[in-house]
Amino acid sequence: WAPWTVNAQRASWNGLKKGTLVRGDVVFVPSNEFGAHHFDVDLTGKVVLVRRGGPGFRTFALKAHHAEKANAIALLVVDTHTKLSPHRFGTGGGLWTNLRVAWSTRSLSVPRLPTLLLPKVSGEHILASVEQRKDREPPVQVRFEVKEDSFPVRSLPQMMCHNVAAILTGISILYGVIQCFGIEVGLEFDAGYELSLRDRIPCKCIDVDMNRLFKRLFACMVPRPENLWNALSTWLALPRAIVKGLFPPKSDVDVFGATLLHLLSLRIRTWIALSVATMAASLICGSILNSAAAASERGIEQTGAVSSEDRDDVTTFISAIVQAYALPQVYTAILVSRDEAMARNIVRQMEDLDSRKAVAIVGAMHSNGILAHIRNLLSEGNIP
Repeated sequence: WAPWTVNAQRASWNGLKKGTLVRGDVVFVPSNEFGAHHFDVDLTGKVVLVRRGGPGFRTFALKAHHAEKANAIALLVVDTHTKLSPHRFGTGGGLWTNLRVAWSTRSLSVPRLPTLLLPKVSGEHILASVEQRKDREPPVQVRFEVKEDSFPVRSLPQMMCHNVAAILTGISILYGVIQCFGIEVGLEFDAGYELSLRDRIPCKCIDVDMNRLFKRLFACMVPRPENLWNALSTWLALPRAIVKGLFPPKSDVDVFGATLLHLLSLRIRTWIALSVATMAASLICGSILNSAAAASERGIEQTGAVSSEDRDDVTTFISAIVQAYALPQVYTAILVSRDEAMARNIVRQMEDLDSRKAVAIVGAMHSNGILAHIRNLLSEGNIP
């Protein structure tokens, strides 16, 4: 048989096995065609082929875990679509889905098995070839090398920590309520990616990954001297920032004006979703903060430092102090530090591609920060 090449999409966890050369016989187990449960055969040294989907709870990670426990060296999944998705698979599902995978597999880690998603036509052709060559020589073989991939992989414990942090900061509550109204977010990034494919323009991600973002957030929340000073200086700089936002210099983007025009263009449903999401995030985060402040006050009260008559005043004071410290730190971690990281990533990607022009798709609140950091890099001579 003559060898032939198949285009495939990679799993988000494939980078964990970078440099691995996979070569082995392809097997298909009809009794477990979707890889939905544990394989009852030994797949040592084999590349197992399964179909996408299946009845009940089925995810890519679950299929990969099952194949990995059967000692397979790789997993091939036949897609239900003829056109492959431009994005890596195995990244979605959220916390609840990953908890179900962990419970089913008794594992808190991500799969480490090289996994590829095949287009429907190519996958069905391989499947038919495997069935045709069953118990015959030579068997159908596959060969591929796992390339280096810097895509961030999060284990379940990391994901749980990140979700708790997202709830405490109100981020997940805000986006969760918006999605309940059927409002799609981030479509501008998908549109930019599709245009880059159409016009054959390199498209790169410049944002920080979730691991780095939450690592930075945790570091900013620790009450170290530099963080305390940052919180104070941020509040002191607030009036100047407001004036600059209302009357931006010519070199900056008019974020306030652009945001106002954008808000005026929104549909009624989107307005309602934003209003409900904002109130829900504020209410839930405020309740969590007040509960923590009340618990702290009880501890102080037991020491005799305050009396029960002053309970409400002390709780309010503790809550105000925590908010005064936390708000600037969340702003620094989620906005300011990301601006610097994205600016450096833009410069690095342009240098790697030897390009003099670039189009960056970012949120309006990030635009001026990114521009300021790029100007600083230019003034320091860090950009050729």
